[in-house]
Amino acid sequence: MAQQTASSAAEASTESESTRLAGILTWMSQNGIFIFTAILILFALIFVDGFGSLMNITDVFHRAAPIGIVAVGMTFVVISGNYLDLSVVAQVATAGVILIAVSNNYGLFPAILAALAAAMLFALVNGTAVGIFKANAVIVTLATTFIGLGLLRLFSGGSIFFGPPDGPIRTFGLGKIGPIPYSAIVLIIMTIVLGLLLNRTNFGFLVRSFGVNESATRLGGSNTALVWPRQRLSNVPRGDLRQRSDQHPGPVRDQLRISAGGTRLVDRARRLLGCPRTQGGPAMSGTISLSADESTGTWGRIRRTASRRTEGRGIVLLTFIIIVVALLEPLALTAYDVTLGRIALIGIVALGLTAVILMGELDLSVASTLAVSGVIMASVPDLALGIVAALVAGLLVGVINAFFVAVIGINSFIATLGTLFALRGLAFVLSNEAPVSLANKDAGIAFGQPLIGPLTPRILIFVLVFIAIQIFVSRVKMGREFFAVGGNRQAARDAGIPVNKRIFTGFMISGFVAALAGVINTLERTTADPTAGSTVLLASFAAAIIGGNYLKGGRGSIVGTLIGAASLGILQVALTISGVQVPIQQIYIGVILLIAVTTDPTSLRAVRGSLRTLRQSRMKTPDG
Repeated sequence: MAQQTASSAAEASTESESTRLAGILTWMSQNGIFIFTAILILFALIFVDGFGSLMNITDVFHRAAPIGIVAVGMTFVVISGNYLDLSVVAQVATAGVILIAVSNNYGLFPAILAALAAAMLFALVNGTAVGIFKANAVIVTLATTFIGLGLLRLFSGGSIFFGPPDGPIRTFGLGKIGPIPYSAIVLIIMTIVLGLLLNRTNFGFLVRSFGVNESATRLGGSNTALVWPRQRLSNVPRGDLRQRSDQHPGPVRDQLRISAGGTRLVDRARRLLGCPRTQGGPAMSGTISLSADESTGTWGRIRRTASRRTEGRGIVLLTFIIIVVALLEPLALTAYDVTLGRIALIGIVALGLTAVILMGELDLSVASTLAVSGVIMASVPDLALGIVAALVAGLLVGVINAFFVAVIGINSFIATLGTLFALRGLAFVLSNEAPVSLANKDAGIAFGQPLIGPLTPRILIFVLVFIAIQIFVSRVKMGREFFAVGGNRQAARDAGIPVNKRIFTGFMISGFVAALAGVINTLERTTADPTAGSTVLLASFAAAIIGGNYLKGGRGSIVGTLIGAASLGILQVALTISGVQVPIQQIYIGVILLIAVTTDPTSLRAVRGSLRTLRQSRMKTPDG
């Protein structure tokens, strides 16, 4: 008896310690950023001379205020569904230029209105593409970033705008109350106001609900702003839920299946949306799709085959570009070495990206991987050893990205955005912020010469990479598993597919191919530029998306990426021959990318569903 009592006491003590430890870890996870910031400030106060001075505190506020203001606004975008807005860079730059330009001629108040209107235009385009067309927020805002910066460059002519030395803008920028500048006061006010909006209003609760479960929020109705989605869905009447599911414009309508007997629909919806199944009743068996019946016969087989292919948009765009270029700038179609070379540079990076996109991931670090690999190669006196070092660096970048994504669990966009900046900084450090020339320039010059007709080594390497990756994803078991990982990751795990290993493989392919592009670029230029690759990022993403690769993974085509790269390569060469500057070319590519993501079949189905729902709601009588 005594032993049982002692054992029970020991178990209770162990459980109590576990609970206490879990509480401490939870508290640290919730307040870790504050702890880290406090430690960082304490470290700076102890080891950095003058950090606590009044002048330095003011400078810290000056530097933190613009970042904080943008971050406070971005919080709403992130909370509403893990969306991201890359176009804030273009919005800040555009608003600043317009503010100065208009204030110099029309005064401060019209300038503020014009700057805010320009930023709202970005928001309108981004919100329409993401909210209505259900396009990927990262790609949409990446496109609008390049469009905005290109338009800004066109508007400003590359010049810097200056306001009057004693005007109100300068007064506000330099003004302060004690050590706190006016900009920091604006940040404090915005934080309080937007914090109250997010935590104390129905709108804020609705934003949070969409972030937790968008489908449940839509099915639960607008009143879901007052409660969490899972609680709300349990109170929705069965008939009402069925009616809402029929009207739902998103993927939930297609996933909800009506059983042969018409029963258990609510259970299906609750299971789909993560809610517990009601007790009793038979499990769902045969299902009837809510979509239209598939056609039969020859035409039906053709439609089914075409629906399984993803290259349709790319073929249409390529045909359109070839016709327009043949009429307006035919030289771009006859300058084979230049055009094929441009297609190869875009295509090599895009092929590596496709391997990652097929699994539903993104790799933004390819541009900086291209730059840093070139610098590494040029920094090694021996050419062969430098090439090996550059390619190994690309593989290492892929391993690092995959580690953060697969092991740590960080979103691939955030992880690769971090390595994008880290690698760009590393390229500047290794090159001392200056181009690095090859030790063996003769080898680089020889590398750029045609080998077979107009085919240079760059083009031949691109062809080999295309064949290798195409065979890998279509004929090799490991490559075919990329589609399974992207289509349904949990199902892939249940089927015994090593998902983490496949993620490592995909990112390593992307890093290796980006490094290979950096090697080729450096050899042909005989110089490694730490800023290289900045224009390749948008073009490579556009090529992969235009080719029909589904950004959520599971569907895509290496052939489609080739078609997309050909379209953009021909377009860029034609624009260059016509004398169009690179920033303006980015506008064209950004517009094409924006059109590509909003004309995806999934996006068009979402728009049709939204219009149908709107039409049905208008047809209802007030009593209905």
